[in-house]
Amino acid sequence: LCSSPNQSLWRHFICDGDGEWIRRGLRLGSLMIVHDGSYIKEVDPTVCLAGFLIYYRTSRCWAKGPVAERTDSADNYRAEILGALMIQLVLRTALGSHLPSARTVSISCDNKGVVSHGNAPARSLPDKQAQADVLRCFKRYLLDNQQSHRLDAEFFWVASHQDDQKKWEHLTLEEKINVVVYGLAKDVLLAS
Repeated sequence: LCSSPNQSLWRHFICDGDGEWIRRGLRLGSLMIVHDGSYIKEVDPTVCLAGFLIYYRTSRCWAKGPVAERTDSADNYRAEILGALMIQLVLRTALGSHLPSARTVSISCDNKGVVSHGNAPARSLPDKQAQADVLRCFKRYLLDNQQSHRLDAEFFWVASHQDDQKKWEHLTLEEKINVVVYGLAKDVLLAS
């Protein structure tokens, strides 16, 4: 990631160790990946952010980061898609030139539209699709990871803001991580 062309994407990215554990977690199928978006029109109607986290259950290593975009097209849906894009970039980088045996990685988010598009990357976008520009990039990254790295992504919906309804100890790990990545995105939005 340090040698990728757009370094501003990784300014706030934090990763345990050198990230080799991401490749190992992909190979063993023990990564938990969650992303979430944030958009607060009252703070700035032209900015949306996403937070993402990759967790390796075996070693308890994690990598996380936010991404922000200023655009007149900013909204919560765009923020959710940005989180999905960032995950695909991290996975592509982790795989590098290594060709694992065919693997499927599970990714959770709280937006059913992103889940639907993520599970059907080859499906064409309908006319007048909201946020079509970032959705095309997202689908292209998914297809590239499938073709170049034999990595399929399976997206799952996770309920958002479950910490408003349940005690922390009653949340699933996916729900806890969703709360963390939402907080990461929201904190960066408010701080910026």
